Amino acid sequence: MHDAPMAQPGLDAVAAMFNGVEIFCVTGSAGPEHGARRILDWLSVHPRCEVRDVIVTQSNHRAEITITLFYWEES
Repeated sequence: MHDAPMAQPGLDAVAAMFNGVEIFCVTGSAGPEHGARRILDWLSVHPRCEVRDVIVTQSNHRAEITITLFYWEES
């Protein structure tokens, strides 16, 4: 007899927070204005998306940042 796999605590709560992820990479040469414009353009094309969380990560090796949007989009 095999035991059923154990669910990770809180996984259902996390899954209910967002149902999509969009990632934007911005290099130093493009400048922050370019990155902001790309994000605003994406949001304007996806008006039913509600951004739930944002993570900004800076690369150690290059002048690059990654902006990760976690969002909820109604079907």
